[in-house]
Amino acid sequence: MINQKISIDLGSRNIRFLSGDRVEEVPCSIILKQDRWTGKLTNVVAFGENFANRTLSEGEQLIYPIRQGRIFDKRSAVILLDNIFKRYMGKVNRRKIGVVCFVACSLNSVERRQVADVLDELGFGQVDLVEACCAVHSYIGAPNTFTVDIGSDTTEIAVVSKGSIVFACDLGIGASSYNDCLVRYVTNQFGVTIDAECAEQVAFRLNSILPYEQDVATVSGVTGDGFVRSVELNASDMYESIKDKLYYILETIKVVWDGMPLNLVDYFSANGIYLLGGGSKMRGMQEFFKENLEIPIQKLDKGDEIIVLGGKEYLQIK
Repeated sequence: MINQKISIDLGSRNIRFLSGDRVEEVPCSIILKQDRWTGKLTNVVAFGENFANRTLSEGEQLIYPIRQGRIFDKRSAVILLDNIFKRYMGKVNRRKIGVVCFVACSLNSVERRQVADVLDELGFGQVDLVEACCAVHSYIGAPNTFTVDIGSDTTEIAVVSKGSIVFACDLGIGASSYNDCLVRYVTNQFGVTIDAECAEQVAFRLNSILPYEQDVATVSGVTGDGFVRSVELNASDMYESIKDKLYYILETIKVVWDGMPLNLVDYFSANGIYLLGGGSKMRGMQEFFKENLEIPIQKLDKGDEIIVLGGKEYLQIK
């Protein structure tokens, strides 16, 4: 008999879930060591630690078993999630616990089965997979929602009406692609080569596509003839570098809009659409979509946590 239900969000790079009333966030990575005699994998480093500067010892492996909400390595995914639940839930009878896992709408039947198999192997009494946009819909609490969720690696556009998905699609672009765009822009505009890590620091420093903002980020790179040169970048440069990505999202929204029933068009014309996700935090995003769509744009706070928080509301509704 199921006497408790929990919700988890398998995000692009992190796993999120509620521990009490607090949202816990754990990176989708783990360091494992394989026994050279038995081949058994064991957890070496506690999950959630920063692995960036850690030197791996002999036999250790840094593994990303879950990426973009998909299972890439079942054995290590089971070890990772098992450690997470042990830490935050303690010793409990998992057979009496049901799990609702919120996943991307783009997962096919095979990928959904892989996620369910991992959770089944962890011993939970009931496993349900639900599209993440349904959790967002529950969080907002409106009868109809049109959401644009710009995550780290993907952008999910969804229309949900009274709890049912009318339309949902997953674009293969997210905030992480901004770095590559900025690298190409600096090379083409200034003839200077910078790496993705430097571009990420610039994006974090500026955090804006508003042309009137005067903040400047100075970066150094290598020119074609091998000299080191510094260039100054501002919010206008940030916008120019990623505008093709933004217009791709914009055009997809327009296609979805044109295909909606008239009653939903009237509803969203008055009530607007919702912008969320880590990639929407950059200043000027809300203004960009509002100016080009000419409808209200509501930006949701706690963008990274909304799916988990909405999951709690979803469980209460169900």
